Amino acid sequence: MTSKGNKYIEPQFIQFDTNVNATSKIQKEYLSNQQITNEWNQDNDKLQQKEFVKSLNIFTGDDKDKKISESVNSYYFTNTTAFNYGSDASESLFKVDEVLFFDKTQENLNNNIESVLGQTKSIDEFVSSSNALTRTTIENTQNTSYYAVFLTKNSNDTYKAANRTLNVLLQEIAVVD
Repeated sequence: MTSKGNKYIEPQFIQFDTNVNATSKIQKEYLSNQQITNEWNQDNDKLQQKEFVKSLNIFTGDDKDKKISESVNSYYFTNTTAFNYGSDASESLFKVDEVLFFDKTQENLNNNIESVLGQTKSIDEFVSSSNALTRTTIENTQNTSYYAVFLTKNSNDTYKAANRTLNVLLQEIAVVD
C-alpha cells in the first residue's frame, strides 16, 4: 500500500486472482491445507481485516474508522488468505514477521535462495549472504514478480526462514487519507 509517498509492505495476506484458471484455486487450497495460510477467520473476518488495516496507521482524522471500513470492503480484500490472523482453531499457522524478496534476474538466484531456506540468522546476515531485498530496501513494487521467503522472528532478534519459496506479484495500492 502506498500513501503520501510512503510504502507499506506487510507480509500478511495473499490475494488470489478469481479471473484466472484453476491454478489459483489449487494454490490457495494447497496453502490452506498445509496450514501455511488460511482464510481470514470466517466468523469475524471483517473485524480482523479492520484490525490489520488499522495497525498500518495509514488513516488519520475524525473519519479514520470510515476510511478503514471502505478500505476493507474494497476489491483488495476479496479472495484473500491471511498469515497472522488465523482462527483460534489453527494456532499452528506459520507466523510471518518479515519477508525476503529475490529478484528473478539476479546472479546465482537458485544458490542465493537455497542458502536461506530453513536457516536461522539476523536480517543483515540473510541479506549479505543472499543479495535478498527486504520490504524496506525493495524499490520496484508495481506489477513486479519476485520469489519470496517468509521469516518468523525468534526471541533473540534472529529470524527462522521458511523452507519453501513463493512466486509473488507485487502490486501497489494507492491509499488516500
